[in-house]
Amino acid sequence: MQGIILGGLKYSPNNLDIRLYIDSDYTRDCNTYRSTSGYISFMAGGLVSWQSKRQSVVAQSSIEAEYIAMLESAKEAAWIYYLLEGLNYTGQDLKYITLLGDNQGTLSLAENPTFHHGSKHIAVRYHLIRQEVEEGRLQLAYIPMDCIPADGLTKALKTLAYTRFI
Repeated sequence: MQGIILGGLKYSPNNLDIRLYIDSDYTRDCNTYRSTSGYISFMAGGLVSWQSKRQSVVAQSSIEAEYIAMLESAKEAAWIYYLLEGLNYTGQDLKYITLLGDNQGTLSLAENPTFHHGSKHIAVRYHLIRQEVEEGRLQLAYIPMDCIPADGLTKALKTLAYTRFI
């Protein structure tokens, strides 16, 4: 069976392959020094949700800004996971949802529950991501900075990058 096309978006009926691409800027707002989080989620090859939002706290590092962005996308991933589970979806492709980010320090922090000297200030509430990874609902993956579709939700893009992501 070929893909289903809805409103110009093509969805593949063979595999859900749920992926969320995350990004943040770090203190780009010179007035408040708050960062912006962004994520874009794809399911079955098509766009299903996105968000761009100013963070409610001032991040003290780029890792913390990315970690906060990862938390927002993890909450969206959990919502998608539980929605499909509530609809009694039993496909094997719902074993986990993949979050893709470009900050290796953030990915390491989320996957490794050991003490990190540079991150002891990060609030416990942001460690939901660790719980989701440990329970097998989320898988984290690195993606190079110039390949993240969510980049345009956190900062202005040059024409070439903008065109590629469209």
